[in-house]
Amino acid sequence: MLGDHIGKRGLDLGMHQKDVAALVSGTTSTFTNWEKNRCSPALRFRPKIILFLGYEPISRTPSGLGERIRTYKYKQGVSIKKLAEILGVDPTRPPNLERGETMPGIRLIKALSAVLGDIT
Repeated sequence: MLGDHIGKRGLDLGMHQKDVAALVSGTTSTFTNWEKNRCSPALRFRPKIILFLGYEPISRTPSGLGERIRTYKYKQGVSIKKLAEILGVDPTRPPNLERGETMPGIRLIKALSAVLGDIT
């Protein structure tokens, strides 16, 4: 689990919880909850956690558009609303794409390709 990775990295670096929490812009109690796997870090913390760890804890390559969208949101720490803003679409579109309920049109394919890389 992500908390195990965070805790181990902090120990390896000889850092205190409060120092790691400050580094990833969290509080000590929030960091403790992550480290003990009581909860997962919010999306906004994920980019700094990945930077702190020095690697991406999700090691498999995403397959399919939905997984690529989820992975992008995770790595970049963006919400559905922010992703919709980046893509220039209604906030209901990204969740539908993630679930495979709809297929993107040409304009959205271009926007997704700019964000995710080639999706064709």
